[in-house]
Amino acid sequence: MDEIGERTLVIGSGADITALGTIVTILQERGVYAIPATSLAEVAAPNAAIVAISPALIADRELLDTLRSWDGTRLVPVRVAPVGAGEVPAFLRELNWILWDTADIGARNSSLLTALHFDLGRYRDAQGLEAQAAAWVAADRDPHYLIADRKAIADGTPAGASAQLAEYLAASERASRREWWKRNGRWVFRGVALLGVIAIAVTGWRTVENLKSANTLAGTLLSVDDSADRADLQALKLGGLIDQQAANGRAVPDSTYGVLMQAMSHPWDLGVLGYTRNAAINGFVVGDDPTVAISADGEGTLVRWDLSTGAMTDRRRLTDSSLYLVDATPDGRIAATYAADNTLRITEVSSGATVNAPASNVAHLQISDSGTTMAYHGSETLTRLTVPSGARQPVTRMVGSYDAVYDLQGGPGDTVWALAEEDGDLVAINAASGAVAHRSALPTGKIYDAAISPSGKQLVAVGDDGQLWMAPVGGRFTPTGLAAPRSVSTLVLDNRGRVLLSAPVSGPQVVDTVDGATSRVCGSVSTVDDFSLSTDGNSVICSARGVGVLADLTEVTSAPRPPALNVQSSRSAAAGLASVRLADDGVVHVVNGSTRVDLRPSSTSVVAQSGQALPWIPGTIFGEGRPTAVALTPDGSTVAIGTSAGVVTEIDLPADGSIAFAGRWRPHNRPITSIAWQGTNQLWTEAHNGTWWRGPSCAGCGTSIDVLFQRIRDRQWVCYPAETRDIFTDRTRSTFALKPCADPIEATS
Repeated sequence: MDEIGERTLVIGSGADITALGTIVTILQERGVYAIPATSLAEVAAPNAAIVAISPALIADRELLDTLRSWDGTRLVPVRVAPVGAGEVPAFLRELNWILWDTADIGARNSSLLTALHFDLGRYRDAQGLEAQAAAWVAADRDPHYLIADRKAIADGTPAGASAQLAEYLAASERASRREWWKRNGRWVFRGVALLGVIAIAVTGWRTVENLKSANTLAGTLLSVDDSADRADLQALKLGGLIDQQAANGRAVPDSTYGVLMQAMSHPWDLGVLGYTRNAAINGFVVGDDPTVAISADGEGTLVRWDLSTGAMTDRRRLTDSSLYLVDATPDGRIAATYAADNTLRITEVSSGATVNAPASNVAHLQISDSGTTMAYHGSETLTRLTVPSGARQPVTRMVGSYDAVYDLQGGPGDTVWALAEEDGDLVAINAASGAVAHRSALPTGKIYDAAISPSGKQLVAVGDDGQLWMAPVGGRFTPTGLAAPRSVSTLVLDNRGRVLLSAPVSGPQVVDTVDGATSRVCGSVSTVDDFSLSTDGNSVICSARGVGVLADLTEVTSAPRPPALNVQSSRSAAAGLASVRLADDGVVHVVNGSTRVDLRPSSTSVVAQSGQALPWIPGTIFGEGRPTAVALTPDGSTVAIGTSAGVVTEIDLPADGSIAFAGRWRPHNRPITSIAWQGTNQLWTEAHNGTWWRGPSCAGCGTSIDVLFQRIRDRQWVCYPAETRDIFTDRTRSTFALKPCADPIEATS
């Protein structure tokens, strides 16, 4: 809950009401009672308020006068539209702004919550270097705000410097060093100048390093919590902290490792696609090749992406108008778009050859697998567009008018499936032929959304009873018992019976209707405008607020068991000098050489005979539930324990006879019956209903920093935008080999 226990006002001009609503939604999802406000007449000063910085706010003198009078209110400025810092009143300008247009949405949301609850990073009433650091952040870390004189870095540091000030000083030192070399590099071999530079450089560097040592631990732990939104950033921050402290010869508490292990236990997204602040990317499509995606954006360009690197490989300008909608054939050969100039386009991606058709108020479009048929709807009318072989102009024909059109899906050949509501019935139509494949009464008196699978064989609907209803095409709907929010805004059904949905209250989720498990997906964003799944069903791109988030579905849904998986007995195992046995009373007996440990279901910590304790982890030693299965790696170096609640915990057994917590994973919430490893970094678990789940193994992470850091490298994003890389030190970027996202390429006509 938020700290005031009542409300957090999100204040701004009426012209920014959309941005205010977005901020309110994000805060409410995280337990903060937030309400938008565009007028402060007779409003008492709250303890905390978010202020949406924009040109419209700067012009609203009445709002600014009221905000200036709230001396006791914690003000959190959020820049929602471009504005010069010099135009903003000093009482807001001196504060640290949150930049709402950043591509790093997870970091943005985290900063918002941190600023509401902690003074660290806010700097109200700060003086001297602290104020300079605040101004630097408020100006997008503009290098012109950095300290030019390295002597000031060495001599002007206050005793209680913050982590952000340390970052500011470190950036100043790096910039100052670069500037010096630009001016004086040709004199580098002159002895007296060289000695003087070394003396000054060492002085500044030592000051910065001391600041890092004193403040980085507290600052990092304060900004890292158990949120799954950006688990990769949490792991990188903590891994960088551990690495830096080790380089400084300083120990890191076990609790730090525990928080890092928590970050490693969450599913991680694979990366984000986005390249411009000037125009949003309005849609992504991924198909047969899971390493290739196609997008359309507000600059009128169609882009092909390499998902293994996050880089553009081709960019073609179709129009000077914004492209609002996009779809493509599974082979990526043909793309269909709708633009602000009220034109539909069918484009051969490789050559750019395009046929056009006028249209207006198009809400959704879909192209068939063959690329010769497209269906679109708007104003409750469903229309078919076909392109005869060799024709320059497409042929359009209205399919019908409906009370609502819920979904369009491209099918085999020329098929495009449409799911609509007509006279109280749910109707599935083949838009290519106009044939009705399904008609039935709504599963409940009212439905909030519905979808059809690309195969045209399954239907799903969100009923007014708050659950998912499923039906085979041509059959009857039955309730699944799986919850679905009535506020659903996006709903997709794939051919494997998995449902992807997004709602403000729950965020993006994937519901495995076969296993009955619901998992968060695309954790970097809070809501999703559309989902695009690869043909193999292993990955998805979530389009959200102008960027695309790439996620791995194989870590959050069940998967076929690998044919060569070596599954041991679920009750006991032995290898080398180690063994593990699950007793009938639920106690797990572990032997590692001469060390014997009994792990009890209610234990919150364990001390072996040698005195070695497991690092801090939350809850009981098994996470949740009672042990139901155990396993041991072939070399006997790691034991895994599964529970009745679907939690699996890995514990390392090093050669010295000690024990060490290695990792934890919760792929589902059903009892685990079997556990097995595949390779060095995949852990497979079987649920009691026979489904198999794959998760990342961290075997060896508890005993080897090298292994732990390699696991972080293995799971990091395909690339990181510059603004995300900039939050890490040079050492962290180097240690974890953070890959920068490539610059956009120029569009061709």
